[in-house]
Amino acid sequence: MDQYRIKRSSGDLIGLIKRNDEKGVEALLLEGINVNARDNDEVGMVALHHAIFANNVQILKLLLEHGAYPDDATYGGIRPFDVAFALTRVEHLHLLIHHGARVNIKLFELYRCNKLPRKFGQLFYTHVELRDRDKHGCSILHKVVKYGDVEGLKTILRRGAAVDERTLNDGMTSLHIAARNGHQLCIEILLGQGAKPNLKDEFGFTALHLLMIASIPEVDKVKALDTLLDFGCDMNLTCNRKKTALHYAFKHRSVDSCINLMKHIAKIHHNQDSISNYNMQFITSNERLSTYYVSCLDELDKIKVERMSPKITLYQLLMYNIRELLQYTRAFNDYKCFKSQRYNNRYPIYYENLERKFHSLVENRKLLDSASMGLCILIKRIDSNSIITQKILGFLKTEDLKSLALICEWNRARK
Repeated sequence: MDQYRIKRSSGDLIGLIKRNDEKGVEALLLEGINVNARDNDEVGMVALHHAIFANNVQILKLLLEHGAYPDDATYGGIRPFDVAFALTRVEHLHLLIHHGARVNIKLFELYRCNKLPRKFGQLFYTHVELRDRDKHGCSILHKVVKYGDVEGLKTILRRGAAVDERTLNDGMTSLHIAARNGHQLCIEILLGQGAKPNLKDEFGFTALHLLMIASIPEVDKVKALDTLLDFGCDMNLTCNRKKTALHYAFKHRSVDSCINLMKHIAKIHHNQDSISNYNMQFITSNERLSTYYVSCLDELDKIKVERMSPKITLYQLLMYNIRELLQYTRAFNDYKCFKSQRYNNRYPIYYENLERKFHSLVENRKLLDSASMGLCILIKRIDSNSIITQKILGFLKTEDLKSLALICEWNRARK
C-alpha cells in the first residue's frame, strides 16, 4: 500500500473511486482521509455519489463503514440514495438504508413516473418516512391511495400509518382521496382498518360527496357507494355550501347513484332520523325518485314484521351488523330458512342487501363455530357452546376468525 501514502487529498480519494481502485480507496481510508470528500465544483458530489455512479458496491461499503454520512447531498439537494434509486441499484439502496439513510417521499413520483420494478416499490414503502409530506401536504399514505396501489397501502398501514391522517392543504383523509378517485379496494381496506366514513375536509365534503363528484364509470361509483353506505356514511350531511351527496348525484346526472342513495333511507329510519328537507325537495321533484321513495317505505313496513326465523325479522337482518346478529342468535339452524326466490319477488328493492347480508352471516356463523370448537380443543376447559366463548369470538373480525379456524384445523390434523 506504499504507493498510496502520498495521496492524502479529497480529490485523490474521488479519483481512486472513479477508477474503481478498491485497494487504493481502502488505503486512504485507513490513513484517515476525509471520507466525506466533496468535489470542488458547482455540483458538489461527495464520495458516496461517485461510488454509486461507478457501480462499485465494495467501495460504497468501505466508505459507509468508515463513517461516510449516508444522506450527504449535493448543493442541489440530491442525496446518494436518490442517485441509487434513479439508477435502480438495489444493493446500493440496501447498504445505504442499513447505514441510516432516510427514504424521502420525493422519490415516490420517481418510482411512479419511471415505472420501476415492483421490488423498488416494496423497498420504498417499507422504509419511507411515514411523517414526510410532499409540497401538496400529502403523506405517503395519501399518495398510494391516490394511485390505487393496494399492496403499497397494505404495507403502509402495517407499518402503523394513521388511517385518518389529513393532508395539510385541504384536510382530506385517505378515504376522501380513495372515494374521489373511485378506488374500490382502497375504500374497502381503509374502512376495514377503521377509517371514519363521515369526516369532512376543509370544504365540508365527506367521502360520499367526493364520490358523487368523481369522474369514474357509473358502475364503479355505485359499487363504492354501496360500500360507503354499508359502513355508515350519512347521506344527510351537507358541505360548506349546504349541499348533500344527493344534490351532487343529481348535478352529475348519476341516476343509479341517486337510486342507491335512496336505499339508505332504511338506515336513516332505523336511527330514528329523517330525510333532510333539502333531500326531500329533490326526491319529490323527480317522478322516478318519488315513486322509488314510496316503494322503499312500503317494503320497509313489510320486512319489519316478516321473520326469516323465529328469532330474526328481515328488518333486523337488514339493519343489524354481523356482530349483533351473531350474538343475537347462536344456533346455525336459525339461518337456514332464507327463501331467496320468495324474497326476490316480494322485496325487489332490498332483496340484494338481504341476500348479501344473509350469506355473510352464514359464512361468519360457520367460521365462528369452527373457531370456537377449535379454541375449546386447544384450551380443553371451556364448553364450545358457552355464551362467554361465543361473545369473545363474536368480537373478532372475519379475517381473524379465518386465521383462528385455520390454526385450529392444523392443530387437529397434527393429532
